[in-house]
Amino acid sequence: MTTPTSRLGRGLGSLLGEEGMGLGRVRELSSLPVDQIVPNVNQPRRFFDEEKLMELANSLKEKGMLQPVLVRKLGDGTYQIIAGERRWRAAQIAGIVEIPVIEKEYDDAETLEISLLENIQREDLNPVEQARAFERLVNEYHYSHKQIGDSVGKSRMAVSNSLRILKLPPAILQDLEQGRITSGHARALLSRTEDELFLKGMVEKIVEDNLSVRDVEKLMGSEQVSLSQPQEEVLPSPGDPQPEPPPVSPPDPPPDPVWMAARDRLTRQFGFPVMIQRSGVKRRIVFECDNDAALQQLLDLLQQNNHSG
Repeated sequence: MTTPTSRLGRGLGSLLGEEGMGLGRVRELSSLPVDQIVPNVNQPRRFFDEEKLMELANSLKEKGMLQPVLVRKLGDGTYQIIAGERRWRAAQIAGIVEIPVIEKEYDDAETLEISLLENIQREDLNPVEQARAFERLVNEYHYSHKQIGDSVGKSRMAVSNSLRILKLPPAILQDLEQGRITSGHARALLSRTEDELFLKGMVEKIVEDNLSVRDVEKLMGSEQVSLSQPQEEVLPSPGDPQPEPPPVSPPDPPPDPVWMAARDRLTRQFGFPVMIQRSGVKRRIVFECDNDAALQQLLDLLQQNNHSG
């Protein structure tokens, strides 16, 4: 089992500095042909902005490649990219045949781990790619949400919120990847993850009406919201009994500001989304945890607070 190490969260520069050179695992190469370098199929990034690649290619033509690509040698004699695929792609667009590289001897687990963190730190990932990268760090490397946050400069809550969007249906995640909705919109849709057709309708409404995140939150909190197509009206025949009108449900009472403030206070204190549910005179506090590791973090926090009290 790979566990988080002290090198992570310090940026790519720490991988290429004196500490790495002192390990005897790095061999600097002046250059390699671009066609001898292959991308890492397991890296988290799936989308490359063509316009930004062209901008980088033009910069490489003028100034050259100032930062080498980090690679490792494979058994077939090719070199796999650990960090720097965007620069490698731009070099090919620019017609550059050789690029500077630094070779480092990493195994598969280290290569994947560094690739994940390098992309996250550079903010090169879209929200879905980032969430999936976080998910792999949790599932494959047993990171806690706090450890991920410490590594990439985000709060534990930001990491937890990022992971939550993966509960959305694939079609909605695709809308998020394509930039049709924002991460805030996506989080506002989480209360109806089981109804993909409804969510698709909401996405179209967000795009057509240019809805803000707050607008979507209000719509999702309304029991009256419905995006289904109106049914064709069937007129009764003469003599048919008249249907009884549907019963009218009493409106829900407005949210209690005291309980809303308590919910927000608990969320800030523990770093996990909190819901306060109402059933008659009873109240139920619900913490939302994405996986067993997050649940264990919450239990540890509750135990600490119990001892300190």
